[in-house]
Amino acid sequence: MKKTICIIGAGASGITILEKLIKHIDKFQVICYEKQDWIGGIWHPLHLTHTYPGMILNGSKEDFDLLNPKIEDVLKQKVDNFFSKEVYYKYLITKVKTNNIDKFIKFNHRMEICKYSTEIKKFEVTVQNEHTVYNKFFDYVIVANGIYTIENKLKDELQVLISNFKGKIFHSKYLYQNNNFHNKKILIIGGGPSAEDVALHAINQKAKSITINSKNDWIVSSKWPKIINFENKIINIDQNLVIYDSNNKENIDIIILCIGYNHDLNFLNQYNNLSFDNTFYYNLYDSIFHIDNPQLMFIGYIDPFFSLVLFEHQAEYIIKYLIQEIVLPNKAEMYKSMNIWKEKSMTLKDERYDKGKLIVEYLNNINKITKRQLETKELLNQINIEFNKKEKNILNFKK
Repeated sequence: MKKTICIIGAGASGITILEKLIKHIDKFQVICYEKQDWIGGIWHPLHLTHTYPGMILNGSKEDFDLLNPKIEDVLKQKVDNFFSKEVYYKYLITKVKTNNIDKFIKFNHRMEICKYSTEIKKFEVTVQNEHTVYNKFFDYVIVANGIYTIENKLKDELQVLISNFKGKIFHSKYLYQNNNFHNKKILIIGGGPSAEDVALHAINQKAKSITINSKNDWIVSSKWPKIINFENKIINIDQNLVIYDSNNKENIDIIILCIGYNHDLNFLNQYNNLSFDNTFYYNLYDSIFHIDNPQLMFIGYIDPFFSLVLFEHQAEYIIKYLIQEIVLPNKAEMYKSMNIWKEKSMTLKDERYDKGKLIVEYLNNINKITKRQLETKELLNQINIEFNKKEKNILNFKK
């Protein structure tokens, strides 16, 4: 009798695991539930939060060329070194059509509850579509709903200060809907990749001034134009006047919160105990298998360096487990392994550079299982190229 597999989400990671699974369709019955009416998640052209039309990806073509087949071979066209959201979506949808993946996807189906029965050793999922709510049982569940779901909240002290602000304020998730920065004074709170993207966008929009409020050395280390200022801490906000611990003060028109996202696992009552450091999620063995129940798996629940390369390797790992080519260690060994990665992640010296190297180390580790071709030197080289370009002139980074 075929084992049954439920996949939650048909974005980039969901498409990747589906593509692998259908090669073993003689062994499994597979259903993917997608809450939207489209494939591709945040990369779909109609998805206007998180991403926006014309958005250029942070990953370069060289990263995608580490896949087999390469992106230009899939699209049968030349691709810029740094390409747009639309090109990435075309790549995803081409993979879907080539492999007839969409016939395994149920659109407009929202996962409401996913619970495990120790008696029958199966998951019972409750799914809602536009017509009804129904239950179904599965042997395995693979969560592929992405980690860019719920925007993070400000810390209480800063939230109180922000409440005094009289200008416009929004999370970077809603950048497309608040796109007019011309001649505006912008304050960006946060120092991660989204803060970098928003700052570059504001420069292109001819903002009057741009201040980045961040303690993150990574974003400060890039060579920025003179319009960019950095401030360490906000100590007061009085209407539009923002005062910093440097004793500098300025009137601000727009505050943009680039403070990241959290996952949405409200449907996982029993196993909603994942916590994130700055690289890995805890309670997952090799960032894939829930240690309390490895029949529950996650793909893409890791800081998204080399995202598609990560998805490919994690998907191969999952397949090896599902077809019983590998056996996972016992719970004690899994926790021991997880804590080793946790310690490595918590002692990173450089927020992005060392994190990139740690992700490469992680890929090397799971490649012992997947035994795929992995160009480790090329991955590390891409990290070096990225940071060297930013240190010279961040405006030329994606050219």
